[in-house]
Amino acid sequence: MENLLLLLPKEKREEESEKLITESPESYFQKQFITLRESGRKKLLRGIILFVTGITVMITNSLIAYSGNDSFPLVTLRIMLEPAGWFLVWAAFDFLFYDWQELKKEKKFYRELAEANVRFLSS
Repeated sequence: MENLLLLLPKEKREEESEKLITESPESYFQKQFITLRESGRKKLLRGIILFVTGITVMITNSLIAYSGNDSFPLVTLRIMLEPAGWFLVWAAFDFLFYDWQELKKEKKFYRELAEANVRFLSS
């Protein structure tokens, strides 16, 4: 467990204030960590939903192509489904590979700060 040291001149230190100050950062960093964890879960679920939806759209497009029916409405539907499916899958991968990693780093930062011991020392 790491220490977060705060240096103050000896004449400015107050024991009661120091107790309040040492509790405050811990609770703040813990709240930030919890908020990021919940946000991460929601974003992960959204990424999974985007991915599953994209794959479903791509499969639907393939089934239409496989049916061999080249009527105008089905060709038009295929033209709209193909980029939509790729876009949904791409957006899901974008989150899962890039945004998720940044969120993990931020959560780790706040978790470490929440676990740190805040101590005061005289300068």
